[in-house]
Amino acid sequence: MTSWQHGQHSTGRRKRKKSTKSTRPGPKGKSTALQPRSVNSLNRRLRSSRRKSYTREFKLKALSMLQKSRIDPETGAKIPASIKWVSQELKITKKMLLRWRAQEAKIVAARKGSRQVERPPKGVWHEMEAALHTRFIAIRKQGKPVGQRWFIRE
Repeated sequence: MTSWQHGQHSTGRRKRKKSTKSTRPGPKGKSTALQPRSVNSLNRRLRSSRRKSYTREFKLKALSMLQKSRIDPETGAKIPASIKWVSQELKITKKMLLRWRAQEAKIVAARKGSRQVERPPKGVWHEMEAALHTRFIAIRKQGKPVGQRWFIRE
């Protein structure tokens, strides 16, 4: 008999049979392919995907931790605090900590307890907006419909 008749390739390796078992881990002897996920696990995943906001004081605490040095528990030597260490201690991302460090002046200037550092910009062209508003009111009084295209044209 040749190696092909035994189900072997010319390299001497046997052909693998395709597995019909589910690759998803689960209890032995039970098919897990079509098992519904529990409601609690879905709620947990939804809760974790929400965006967190941090107060001004928390951000200032993180920045002060970044500027101070810490003591190594093994050697007792002072080590400058790294971005990685501070982010792990406070359970925040390194990118967030770097962004706060870049915005430090704005964070200090923000109100106490504030969670929003940058405010959206206020209107720049007050005269133009006032003129557009008066024209809008005049056209509406005439009974003509005013849509988004009108604002783009004007």
